[in-house]
Amino acid sequence: MSKKMISGLLGMALVGSLLIGQAGAVGTNKKAAPPPHDSLESRGDYKELPKHVQEWQNQRAAAADAVLRGEARVRPNGTVKLPNGAFVEYERELEEHIVTLLAEFSDPMAGAIAEPDREVDNSTYWSESFDRAHYEEMLFSEGGNPTGFPSMRDFYLELSDGRYTVDGQVSEWVSIDEPESEYGADSPEGGDGSDNLNGPVYRVVEAALNATDGVDEGVNWDPAVVDVWDRYDCDGDGNFDEADGYIDHFQLVHAGQGQEEGGGAQGTDAIWSHRWYAGQEGFGTEGPAGFGDGCLQGGYQVPGTDLWVGDYTIEPENGAVGVFAHEYGHDLGLPDLYDITGTGESPVSFWSLMDAGSWASADPDAIGTQPTHMDAWSKYALGWVRGKDLGTFNFKPKKKKTKTFKLGPAEGATADRKQIVQVNLPDYDYTEVLPVEPEAGDPYYYYSDQGDDLENVMEHHLEAPLAADTELTFRTWYQIEEDWDYAYVEASSDGGETFVPLDGNLSTDENPNGSNQGNGITGASGDWVDGMYTVPAGSNAIRFRYWTDGAVVEPGLIVDSIEFGDLSDDGSNVGAWDFGGFMQVADGKITGSAFHYYLIESRSYLRNDVSLKGAYNFIEGNWLEKTPYAKGVLIWYRDGRWADNNVGQHPGHGQILPVDSHPKANVRPDGEFWRTRWQTWDATFRNKAFTAHLTQALESGWVTKAYKSNAVNVFHDKSKNAYWNANIPDASTKTAGSGLKVKVLGKGKGGNFRIVVK
Repeated sequence: MSKKMISGLLGMALVGSLLIGQAGAVGTNKKAAPPPHDSLESRGDYKELPKHVQEWQNQRAAAADAVLRGEARVRPNGTVKLPNGAFVEYERELEEHIVTLLAEFSDPMAGAIAEPDREVDNSTYWSESFDRAHYEEMLFSEGGNPTGFPSMRDFYLELSDGRYTVDGQVSEWVSIDEPESEYGADSPEGGDGSDNLNGPVYRVVEAALNATDGVDEGVNWDPAVVDVWDRYDCDGDGNFDEADGYIDHFQLVHAGQGQEEGGGAQGTDAIWSHRWYAGQEGFGTEGPAGFGDGCLQGGYQVPGTDLWVGDYTIEPENGAVGVFAHEYGHDLGLPDLYDITGTGESPVSFWSLMDAGSWASADPDAIGTQPTHMDAWSKYALGWVRGKDLGTFNFKPKKKKTKTFKLGPAEGATADRKQIVQVNLPDYDYTEVLPVEPEAGDPYYYYSDQGDDLENVMEHHLEAPLAADTELTFRTWYQIEEDWDYAYVEASSDGGETFVPLDGNLSTDENPNGSNQGNGITGASGDWVDGMYTVPAGSNAIRFRYWTDGAVVEPGLIVDSIEFGDLSDDGSNVGAWDFGGFMQVADGKITGSAFHYYLIESRSYLRNDVSLKGAYNFIEGNWLEKTPYAKGVLIWYRDGRWADNNVGQHPGHGQILPVDSHPKANVRPDGEFWRTRWQTWDATFRNKAFTAHLTQALESGWVTKAYKSNAVNVFHDKSKNAYWNANIPDASTKTAGSGLKVKVLGKGKGGNFRIVVK
């Protein structure tokens, strides 16, 4: 990438303290249904990414974890080499360009959003004019946009401590002939936010691009401006700082309100804001010319140019900077930190931009105009906290070590304090129950394991080549990512030097994505089924092989009751096999190991985190109240076993969750539990008490209740359930149970504390 560096901004570290003016499911806790626009905790924002994008995102996360744990180093060019040999861009220290295209429909057209009645609506963002200048100011102005709130450019400059920001351009409004419902209507199967009744919602990108044909939309499509980054290294030369034929960052603004905030006049026909990839059906066959076959990654061509659009984000006409910043965080590779299944509500809530923090605001008449900061892990994952700003403590339970850190505010680096303190823990072992039980009377079977980039095998060698074709039968259960990952039954005639996939009753030669190496097994069996294969004469070895790509993990392949010539194996004859990744499993349980660590930061009402005072509770309709989150020391638990924060499916567990210093459940005036965001409002460890006032609308009227949160200044990781509450299982976190202690010293003036870690 042509790195347009941000001159003079890397010297923004502050001396002493940060003295900056504040800019104006089943098993889940009981809660009333929130208004439709109350948060991003719904699956509408989540769209399953194509494989190459998922792999890129997974590699970015793996690089961050490897660097944090001391298992990899950042190379001079800002990349990290992973154990599998892949190079990943890590440190993002530059200014990047965003193309923003405004598109209206036959219904709605731009400018049709009614002004909210502020007597009953203090949440809907509205402007007298949503013209081109409005978005130029909201997204790309410097030093605060005319509304008095930060632009997205300002916000990312602050998040990165001056290391990264964006500039860009905005088009005039272009017109799509169809109504929004053509692209935003939900299917009954997909539910709210699916936007797929008439086909994938990304078709709106093609329609908007086609609407620029023959009109002066005001965009400079010069590749030297909009295409300087080979995001996926599609030509495989290891150079990311070059063109690939795709616009680096593309965002589409659609007329009307977003479905995530109710959809306005369009209701469920409105498009839900999201980040996705356009034209996925063209992957491998369509794309920009002149960059090699590896760069044929689908997408849609910009009329009259050689440029294509693949990656994109989409936001509504009245979207505030928070939704743009959240979706752009995805465009940089960050995951959602809420429960994307909608079966639970993650405790991250307003503590991160990548959850409900994108909707926060100090604005009394709107939400989302001033989002809260990212969580500690997201900032680190983008390479924005490093060097002297990061403190490290390697915790070893049997070695009594103590270290004191000066902790500064998370909202910006200081000259003599740490912005984040990381506590490395030893890897831990766990037992997992596989999704299928052994068949009756047979406790053992063989299992392929699960994961990305696997090529696991189990081989059986014969003393002499087969004199004739021989039947191989077995019982199997499998759940393999359909048409992407495959299992194989194979034979060798050269003692295992080479193997050939066999054709059998479970195999297929269909190869829609180029991943099937011949006669592969893919998809799901649903239950135990019979496998029947013929091993040809002359073979002297057989094997089962499980191959996966770099994204989407499914359970894999299970094999039992193998009959082959003289071999009769009920899963107990491990001596008959050479294992290379496969394993014997007893009673359907396996053991594994995972990395984990803590990240400690100080959250204060500084800079744009002043919007921690703008966490909100909807009372009735579009009317809400704002109540501050409690500032203090926030401890995050990163658990490598989990790939998401879907706490409705695995209560208390997630990829990155805050530890709630006050896990006792807060109860509403009607006797039910408050939703998660008002359980973790006081998650911080501190030496000061805070009080939140929360209102509930009852039949008798509005009732306000005060919730006092006393000072708790010691984190003691004495057990895994020490900070988890079974009454609100998705709203609290199961920790490592490591024995670690963290004591918080000081009142937190200016976001500054001392912490003692032991």
